Amino acid sequence: MHRLRVLKLDGIIFSSNISNMVQSLRAFSYLEHFYFRYNYINESIGTFELRHLRSLEGLFLDNSTVDGNFLQSIGALSSLKILSLSRCKLNGNLPVRELRHLRQLEQLFLDYSDVDGNFLQNIGAFSSLKILSLSSCGLNGTLPVRGWCELKNLQKLDLSWNEYEGMLPSCVANMTSLRFFRLSYNKFTGNIASSPLSKLTSLEYLSLSSNHFQVPISFKAFFNHSNLKHLFVRTNEIINENELEKWVPSFQLEDFDISNCSGHPKLPNFVYYQSNLRLIGLSKSNIGGNFPAWLLENNIGLSYLFLRANAFTGTLMLPTSTNHDMQAFDVSNNKFNGRIPINITSIFPNLYLLNMSTNMFDGCIPFSFGDLKYIDQLELSNNNLSGTISSSLSTINLMVLDISNNHLFGRIPTSVGNMTYSMIVSMSNNQLEGPIPVEICNLKDLLLLDLSHNKLCGSVPSCFNTSTISHVYLNNNQLEGELIEAFYNSSSLELLDLRENKFTGSIPQWIGTLSSMRFFLLSGNHFEGTIPHQFCEMNRVRMIDLSFNFFSGQIPQCFGSISLEKTKNSEITIQLRNVPITVTFTTKKNSYPYKGYILNNMSEIDLSSNKLHGGFRTALES
Repeated sequence: MHRLRVLKLDGIIFSSNISNMVQSLRAFSYLEHFYFRYNYINESIGTFELRHLRSLEGLFLDNSTVDGNFLQSIGALSSLKILSLSRCKLNGNLPVRELRHLRQLEQLFLDYSDVDGNFLQNIGAFSSLKILSLSSCGLNGTLPVRGWCELKNLQKLDLSWNEYEGMLPSCVANMTSLRFFRLSYNKFTGNIASSPLSKLTSLEYLSLSSNHFQVPISFKAFFNHSNLKHLFVRTNEIINENELEKWVPSFQLEDFDISNCSGHPKLPNFVYYQSNLRLIGLSKSNIGGNFPAWLLENNIGLSYLFLRANAFTGTLMLPTSTNHDMQAFDVSNNKFNGRIPINITSIFPNLYLLNMSTNMFDGCIPFSFGDLKYIDQLELSNNNLSGTISSSLSTINLMVLDISNNHLFGRIPTSVGNMTYSMIVSMSNNQLEGPIPVEICNLKDLLLLDLSHNKLCGSVPSCFNTSTISHVYLNNNQLEGELIEAFYNSSSLELLDLRENKFTGSIPQWIGTLSSMRFFLLSGNHFEGTIPHQFCEMNRVRMIDLSFNFFSGQIPQCFGSISLEKTKNSEITIQLRNVPITVTFTTKKNSYPYKGYILNNMSEIDLSSNKLHGGFRTALES
């Protein structure tokens, strides 16, 4: 037992008995790694003699509340090489003075923990440190010019997700052993051509994303970085410059991302010399011209291509060779036209994401899409696609299918029921007709269904009452019949839009079981009868539209108690898998669509054009 090498005591509710057990660790002189995460490490434990753990190399206290006395006692662990304090609540500043005795410390993790602002300038004593991770520590101001720059052996440094600002100090050039350097999501400024980054020629991974850096489009600052493989510069400013001579880079990148950068209307010239790219991000870069097929021809192992929201035009010309590595292909929000290449599924047979939405593609959806065995997300919305929906398309286990805003016609194939893993299905704004297939009830994980603005007829399948569904848009069709069992027991349903159909009958009394309902929209149908009192049990509702029906009787007084005040952002689901939730508000016969967080500030009750009588006062009027 005393020769134990690894001990895990994660998630213990601390007591005096545990305290005695922890103090007995002095007998475990061979212990090398001690995991004591998810605990409350108070002052009473700080007194036990850690110095007896003379072989301890790794101490892991992540997600714990750690008392200052205990932190000081860590300084006695002379053999310690790894100290992990990520996501900790540190009661008191990290005692750098006491910890500087850890001469062998090689890895220090403090991510998501509160760290004193002077920490970096006092850390120079950790001369053996190879990894320092300080992501999301609330650090701000400018980087100090001494202390941390003395860590000559440091190989990995993460300062991301803080609030640092200003230029990088020149002393950074002294950290010549750095291989991994992450500065993303701060407020750093300055031109990288004149920054100390050009001196760090051992770099393999560099992330400057989401700052205020100025980056010359030539990228000559990295001319001598022969080891550089991963370069992320997204959401900065690219400076256009006259490249009088082309230079051949000494590096071969695997990841390159300059998405969402202002100021560059073309690809950097050095990209033409890359042949090992696995990921390239050029989204929101205002790059035009024809599709860069050469990029795929040169990089036969490319796995992730993101060209979203640019100005590419013309037909989509794919490479001639099969790429089994391509997993994500996003060319959405461009100006591509012509037909979708039929051979796209044979060129990229292992795609899990294909996004070609918001272009000008026409013709039919290729039948070959049914051959994509691993497809997870297929988005073809906002094009000029026509024809019917292939039954083979519906056999693939998609989680997201969006073919909305096209010119598709015919029936929804019954094979849609085979998409058993689907979470989001949107076929709105087409010319689909016929009934909603009963097989749609097989989609047990469905979160959002949008079949609005079509020519669908018949009744809603009575079996459609999955407990997971949260948003249903069936508005602007020719659906009819009564709501007897459809949506019954859909406890997660937040939005139900049945407007502008031919539904009849009364609102079912089980309506009160829809405890998550926020937007209940039945306008423009043939509903009748009284509004049931169970309606009042939907106490989270934000918008009620029962206008232009045949309801009669007394208006429920509980309508006056419905809260019309602002709702916290967390209380309304405004986005599902990057699909923004949309609600249309109608007033004085004019309709206005809204989506996103603005819905948290909006509410409406519309009972107009019925046969109701009585009234109510809202909470804001009283």
